Amino acid sequence: MLGVQFAFVEAINESNAVLATLLQFLAPIFIVAYVSLSLKKSPPKYQVIGIIGTLIGLFLLLTNASFDSLLVSNKALLWGLAVGLTFAFYTLYPARLMKEWSVLLVVGWEILIGGHEIHYSS
Repeated sequence: MLGVQFAFVEAINESNAVLATLLQFLAPIFIVAYVSLSLKKSPPKYQVIGIIGTLIGLFLLLTNASFDSLLVSNKALLWGLAVGLTFAFYTLYPARLMKEWSVLLVVGWEILIGGHEIHYSS
């Protein structure tokens, strides 16, 4: 949770909340890719269509449909990718813990450890 929160705040700091929110939706793509690679199985057709639609939409939003320009800085894009990756990790990693312990206990500890405010000096 701390990784997601930190990367999200940094993505906002480098761009804006809209971009950070849009790039967090890369997480399902990373999850599908990880699960497909670990199971050595191709994702279902509907997931592939969803991935393609998401990537096309992000391309159009980030470039204004121009191959020559990117409407955000490279730093903002990297932090946005970090949001997606950390969100995917945050989703997949605690599954085993949640089976062994309760969901409430695992999420409670995540919030306790990662839920501190991030402050920036001016």
